[in-house]
Amino acid sequence: MLWYRYVMSSTCGGETPTAVIKVDAQHRVVLPRAIRESAIVGAGDELIAFADGRGRIVLATKDAVKSELRAMFAAGRRDWPSDEDSTARVRRMRDQDALAEAERESQRVTDDRSLRGHAE
Repeated sequence: MLWYRYVMSSTCGGETPTAVIKVDAQHRVVLPRAIRESAIVGAGDELIAFADGRGRIVLATKDAVKSELRAMFAAGRRDWPSDEDSTARVRRMRDQDALAEAERESQRVTDDRSLRGHAE
């Protein structure tokens, strides 16, 4: 999600809180305080969950989704990217994520080999 942190930090004027969270045995997640506070989400707020491709889930408050939709409709859809633009953008972001993951995996393999060399 390097692309997301880059986009959000440059568009929101600062570092966006991030966290690694786990899905528990009952398939629940707990949103860390920093993320809840940054998104202004409180106890009892209803969130809309979107499956945004394999391995991606987006959460948004109902008010945020309504505001976005109102703005899009008010713009007469002129501001909406075409499906081709959106698809190309998502593919580019996924390619960047895959490249970053491959680099991390390569580094893990290198580190593992280095550790094994020291153990002998």
